[in-house]
Amino acid sequence: MIRTLHVVASLDPRLGGLSEAVLSLANSLNLRQGSAQIMTNESNNNPEESRVLDESAPRINITLPNILLASLGHDAAIFSGVKSVAPDILHSHGIWVPINYFACKAAKRLGVKSIIQTHGMLDPWSLSEKRFKKKLAMSLYQHQSLNDADLFIATCERELKSLRRIGITQPVAVIPCGVSISKIPYSEFQDRCSVKKTALFLGRLHPKKGLYDLIRAWEICRPNGWRLIVVGEGERSFLSVLKNFVSNHNLENDISFEGAHYGIAKHKYYAESDLFILPSYGENFGIAIAEALAHGIPVLTTNRTPWKILAVEGCGWCIDTGINSLVEGLRSATNVSVEQTIQMRKSAQTLARHYDWSLICLRYEAAYRWVLGERVFSNDLFID
Repeated sequence: MIRTLHVVASLDPRLGGLSEAVLSLANSLNLRQGSAQIMTNESNNNPEESRVLDESAPRINITLPNILLASLGHDAAIFSGVKSVAPDILHSHGIWVPINYFACKAAKRLGVKSIIQTHGMLDPWSLSEKRFKKKLAMSLYQHQSLNDADLFIATCERELKSLRRIGITQPVAVIPCGVSISKIPYSEFQDRCSVKKTALFLGRLHPKKGLYDLIRAWEICRPNGWRLIVVGEGERSFLSVLKNFVSNHNLENDISFEGAHYGIAKHKYYAESDLFILPSYGENFGIAIAEALAHGIPVLTTNRTPWKILAVEGCGWCIDTGINSLVEGLRSATNVSVEQTIQMRKSAQTLARHYDWSLICLRYEAAYRWVLGERVFSNDLFID
């Protein structure tokens, strides 16, 4: 049994796929008789957060005052938390924030092996945001933390290249995130041509996701018999820009904003959709894509995501970023025959099974054994 401590700054589901990935990984490891715990600095004041955490692995909550004390050099609470678990592996999810840095520092003091999974935070797009603050953080503390890691985990080869580009020299394991197939009811697909078809965007409302491009492209081609539903939340200023465009171009009957929904509530939107769209400018994985495939939904996304396999497996389209490409992609995706749509739905579910957490967690276990010096024989584990 390998004891792992998973450190993440936030488990708030409003922040995107990171919290879901950490919770699902820890729970999957525990289902396999592992011993996974989570360290986070959540306050549990958010009802959605509390509901999600009720189903999570055992966790250690580090309070905000202790985070502030750690930043001032008094990191006893985080050190004690790591020591109390006595993990074989400390798995840090994300960088930049104090709890990740001080947990990795504690692991080094205790002689515990450490793994850093950056979850796209060192990709070019992410580094370009708040560039000055990140350069300062890198020079003050983050560089040392990265140097101390025994292994990095990237979710795709694109992220591996990003890590090498900035000078990471340690071994990197490439392991995708997953989706909990068992929580998604299997569907038999049939002709729904008598019903107005639905295209779905579900995720964080952020310029990086290409949502503004999508709405502008929708206004240009206005697919006949289709509507676009946007599920998620983000900065109010960005949401205002989106809603103003919809209003100014008389798209209220074609595009609706449904707010944020999590857990079982969001699966309702997948179940009622015919096409999933994520026109992102950068994804290290894209959990929402895997969830859509598991529901049997063809996917339209960009080549800035690691999902070129969609076209290969016949369950989606992977296009260039930008409005013009989206217009052409929408025209193709919304003019598929009934027979082809049914086949694409079946292919989507077939592909999704390869990303079931029950299988993906085996790769993480192999990576943990590799870090601990065990001989690992796994065709599914790639370490560069």
